[in-house]
Parts: sequence; structure tokens; C-alpha cells
Amino acid sequence: MVEHVIGADGAFTLAARNSDIRLRAVAGDTVRIRARDGSDLRRLDTEPGDGILAVRARGGAPDLDIEVPVAAAVIIEGSSSDLAAIGLRGEQRYRTASGDIVLDDVGGRLAIEAVSGDVAILAAAPAEVSARTVSGDLAIRAGSISRLRAVTTSGDLHVAGSFDGDGPYAIETVSGDATLAPANGLRVEASSITGDVQADVDARSEGPRGRRTVVVGPGGADLTFRSTSGDLRIVRATVLAPAPVAPPEAPAPPPAPQTPEIPVIPLPAAAVDDTPSGDVATDDTATTDPSLAILRDLERGDIDVDEATRRLAALEDEEAGRGG
Repeated sequence: MVEHVIGADGAFTLAARNSDIRLRAVAGDTVRIRARDGSDLRRLDTEPGDGILAVRARGGAPDLDIEVPVAAAVIIEGSSSDLAAIGLRGEQRYRTASGDIVLDDVGGRLAIEAVSGDVAILAAAPAEVSARTVSGDLAIRAGSISRLRAVTTSGDLHVAGSFDGDGPYAIETVSGDATLAPANGLRVEASSITGDVQADVDARSEGPRGRRTVVVGPGGADLTFRSTSGDLRIVRATVLAPAPVAPPEAPAPPPAPQTPEIPVIPLPAAAVDDTPSGDVATDDTATTDPSLAILRDLERGDIDVDEATRRLAALEDEEAGRGG
């Protein structure tokens, strides 16, 4: 076992290639690292310091179970590592390429980056979230969100929570769809070139199809949604009793006081899409529909987002001219 005192609000960093990582918050001031299979930790290079422990796992290192002080700052980076954390409240940064990231019963400032891995966040304490994926899906459920920036290329986004802070709040996709379940009033500025905006809640809407303003309930904080071809669906949030989202197999941390109610996004069966993420229809539609051809070029990387946006806008202008 590796053990080092960092203080109640110290810092812990870990870089790993393919070791699966599970962190759990504990009371006290000490980081403890154990191999899940009970093996030795000779493949861990450690750099202990005053108020900090930095660890690098060399290739072939075992999967790790780690105890961290609840308010500590945490930075975890992995290549194909699955990352899971439960109960942390300090500043947290997680990055992985192909692994999944699961954060349960967390709060504080969260920064997450994943390429093809999926990200699931359940925040039982007020949270400030910045999350980015390329093709992975991103799901956020929070009792209180003070700031949000959720970005994906082709993954789908699901966000449920109460937007209580000053923001800013932003959701951005290229071709991914977004489902939003606000637990309070919200004003949504939605912009999508070929996507659509649908509100299944008490809301008023104004503006054209590609640039629409939706006011949910009495209104409230401002949230912007920007996409090239993705749709936005606004649904009603229902109360979810505090429960983990695919939780890591670790003992629960001490309960947080005054845990807020956490909304969940209701997804009806009719909305489920069995098409694998990133797949494009293989029929002849794309060969006859210019907009789909542009989006296919974007997915292949033949053009960038700015060029795709320019071409799609020009195509819409051309079609509007023919219609006129």
C-alpha cells in the first residue's frame, strides 16, 4: 500500500495508461493506494511532497483502489483506463481516451475530457461542470448546477438539473443530439442549422427553425445550445432519489448534509435509437441529399466545422431562393 498525508484539502495527481481507477472520498488527510488484486505496487512511481502526492503508473500496473480526502483537489489522466469516483467535493479533473468516466455523489468544480468513452455524472452537491467528448455520450444529473459547458462532436448529451447560478450555461454539438431536463425555469437560445428544437414542457417559443428562443416555465438563467445538425429536446425533470449512476464498487463515503433532490431525464421507449453512435445511413439518400453529403464529409474529417457550417448555410439560402 502507498500512503501519504496531503492534508484535508491537499492535492493528488495520477497518470495511468490502462489501469482501471476507483477513487472514494474519506474523512481525514491521507491518500491510500491499494492494488485491487492485492499485488505489489512496484510499477507506481510516486513523488510525495508537502500537501501533494503525484503518482505515475507504468505499463502493466494493476487496477487501483484509492482513498482521497473528501475536499482534496484531484487530477486523473488515463489512456484506456476506466475512471470512477465517489463522494469527492474538491476541484476535480479527469481525462481519458477510450475509457469510461463515472462520477457519483460528487460536487464542486468538475472538468472532464473523454474521446470515445462515455461520461456519467451524478452531482449530489452544487457543481460547476465543464465536460467534453468526441464520440462518447455525456450524461449529467445534478441537484444544482452553477455553471455548465458540455461539448461533443457526435456523442449525445443528456443534462438534468436545477440551473441556480449566474452561469454561463452552454451545450454544443456537431451532429450529436441533446436532451435537457431543467428542474426550474430556464431561457434557452437554440441554434442548429439542420437540427430541430422540441419542447415537451410548459414553454413558449419564438423565432425561426434554425434560431429559436424557448422560455421554460417562468424563465430564469440563460442557456445556449449550438449545433450543426443535432436536435435539442426539452423534457420535464422528475425527482430521482439520490442513487449512484453505475457506481464504483467501493464503500460509500460519509453522507453529505442536505443532499438536494436530483432530477432524472425521462426517455420514452420511442426515443431510443439502436443505431450505433456515429453510424451514418448507408442507403442512397446521402447521394441525393446535399446536406447529408456535407455532414458525411464533416464526419470523415474532409472538412472542418466552419466549412460545413458555411456550406450548409449556402445550401439553405439556395433552397430558399428556389422556393421563393
